[in-house]
Amino acid sequence: MNKNKLRFDTVKFTTDTQYLISYNSDVFKHDVDIKSGEIISAQFSSLKGNNILPFQLYISANFQTKRMIIEFSSKLLLEAYPQLISIETFKECLMNIEKLGICKLDEERIMDDCLFSKLHITRDIPLNLTPKILDTLNACTNNYRRYTWKRYENHAIKFTSDIISIKHKEEFIIYNKEKEIAQRKNSSFLNMLTNKEEIVAYFSDKTRFEVKLESRRKIKDELKIIDTSFKTIFELEDNIILRKFDKLFAKKSSSSTDIDIPPEIPIFKNITDYGLINTIKLHNGDIKKIEQEIRSVGIYANSSRSAMSKQMTKIKGMIQMLNNQELGSDTIINEIRNTLIDETVTAQQ
Repeated sequence: MNKNKLRFDTVKFTTDTQYLISYNSDVFKHDVDIKSGEIISAQFSSLKGNNILPFQLYISANFQTKRMIIEFSSKLLLEAYPQLISIETFKECLMNIEKLGICKLDEERIMDDCLFSKLHITRDIPLNLTPKILDTLNACTNNYRRYTWKRYENHAIKFTSDIISIKHKEEFIIYNKEKEIAQRKNSSFLNMLTNKEEIVAYFSDKTRFEVKLESRRKIKDELKIIDTSFKTIFELEDNIILRKFDKLFAKKSSSSTDIDIPPEIPIFKNITDYGLINTIKLHNGDIKKIEQEIRSVGIYANSSRSAMSKQMTKIKGMIQMLNNQELGSDTIINEIRNTLIDETVTAQQ
């Protein structure tokens, strides 16, 4: 498998209903025209009905508009699950739908015709996602006003752009895949495999990085492509995971407001700095909470945006220095970045 090509945990696409050759009427839900008795639409969802599969699979065919929507996760690959959805495995996913007794599809025609509207771009890398690494990721987000982030105990962290529109929203998730695959919710899936132990062993000390693109426009904008056809997407070589990581945890650039403080310089030189350090520690380095508190107590008037911005830049620099001294954050971020780079370089050799 070419590691430079994109791989996905979840995909959603539209195609023509004529490529639904046949389907199992026992597991599909139907909408029927009362007057003519004609079937208007047919729908299958693995999350509903009596034939529940332990992974995501959704098929909806509207015979009036001749439009069919298919969405599935990489668990549809069954024993080949670690390979993810790729140019090499996409057809296998479609063929497995027939093997599961759900429906028969014209795989080749679908690959020629389909357009994607959802992609969860995924990479699994050899990395033990320790609490220390999660602390670093939690504390070192580059543009804290652009993103919100949520930490899930000691195995995951999710970054989401601070915008309302789903079409433009960015979501970047980093989580311990070894712990996730061992969760109870995955037990039914693992039990249906002949290589359960191999799958679990494969994800040992693996961390998953996932970028979620939830609309056709977002896919085209992020991947810089003119259409979302199978050929365009699956033949594309783009390390978007690395680009997103650099965007979230970038070092100082010429246009950045970040300040670099050498580690040998003392964190504070006067009583004012001492007060700032204690404020940082009081809020566990959460710069958003610090800024919110400063605004709420009215230290700076609305007309003093420049002074407020200057103060927040100083506080951010102090947080960076504290993180580097206490967590070795620069080293941790660079090690993750190098791992994401090395996988690409290895694939090119």
